[in-house]
Amino acid sequence: MIVYDKLDSGLRVVTETMPGVLSATIAMCVEIGARDEDYSLSGTSHFLEHLLFKGTTSRSSFEIAQDLDLMGGISNAATSTEQTTYYIKIVKDDMDDGLDLLMDIISDPAFREEEIETERQVILEEISMHEDNPASICWDNLISMCYEGSLLGKSIQGTADTINNITREQIRDFWNENYSMSNIIVAAAGAVDHSYILDRLSTGLNSRPTGEKINRHAPIFNPGKELVITKDFAQTTVMMAYDSIEKKDERRNPLTILNTVFGGSYSSRLFQEVREKLGLVYSIDTGWMGNVDSGLSVISFATSPQNLDTVLKVIQTEVDKLLQDGITAKELELAKRSIKAEVAMSFETSSSRMSRISSMVSVHDKVYSIEEQLQRLLDVTLDDVMFAARDIFSKPYSICQVGP
Repeated sequence: MIVYDKLDSGLRVVTETMPGVLSATIAMCVEIGARDEDYSLSGTSHFLEHLLFKGTTSRSSFEIAQDLDLMGGISNAATSTEQTTYYIKIVKDDMDDGLDLLMDIISDPAFREEEIETERQVILEEISMHEDNPASICWDNLISMCYEGSLLGKSIQGTADTINNITREQIRDFWNENYSMSNIIVAAAGAVDHSYILDRLSTGLNSRPTGEKINRHAPIFNPGKELVITKDFAQTTVMMAYDSIEKKDERRNPLTILNTVFGGSYSSRLFQEVREKLGLVYSIDTGWMGNVDSGLSVISFATSPQNLDTVLKVIQTEVDKLLQDGITAKELELAKRSIKAEVAMSFETSSSRMSRISSMVSVHDKVYSIEEQLQRLLDVTLDDVMFAARDIFSKPYSICQVGP
């Protein structure tokens, strides 16, 4: 059973009870991410992600780790362009202690200077590791090029310069201004009781201000751009980005099917043509990155430099075929069956259920059941897919290449 409440404080609470499950995943999803930072504060959201589990005014980082071990709990956090999420997975008998811990790190972080300096070095190492990864380099530069002049084009981790220069006061001010009730979604799934969680939250998070939801400006996509970055790698990594749809767009279901048929599965057209028939890549993929006000459809692959032109020509040939003829009824049916199976298997854990319901609240301000979600996919027609294909892939793309 799924229950969703919006409180007078602005806090949104959504739970899904899973019968027969003995554990629960609980998350504090803060709708603040990399695009909500000024350029001088680039990486602050990610810095906060590192710091909040490092101690509160009443708990040291060791005590937090010890508390989690005593519960047998799993904790983690993640930062994206539009959200920072903190979650724990615990057995139901430890629900009270687990909620206490989560509420404590969100509402009363200590920001001890020594922890900040330790994590500063960790993040600098993470940035260096990121810069050794051709796919990461390609993605960051693609986003920056496509959304040049927009905060959405910034790196999630920030740069070495911004991380070195961010002060304790700036981090604390960013937390205090943005980690308000209106920007927080509490999502829990598994062995949970909605009323109990509401009651605990009413006292545990009452120190946070109501605040206001962040005001964002939609970015402008820059088509027809090309960036070549020379690096000493064995292969050339390529990403081609088309202006696409935002998260709320009803075409996301046809686009999901289109991606499955065109480049998102082993039987997809691009995988079969470029990998299986020609042997020019190890993998090739199509994907979609949706934001609240924009989106990108991306074709990505890596290949030997001498094969690059051939791969690009094959991709363009397949795009032209798609725009002219669409997909077949058989491809549509196979994609639906594949997605249905994927959805069924992916939502068997409390963590995946938590992620689904929090995303629904963030995007739609309501929650569809898994059955409703699946039915929307199953109702997609060939015309729906054709409309999405022509609307996205008929536009000029921008491309980034990283390699020798």
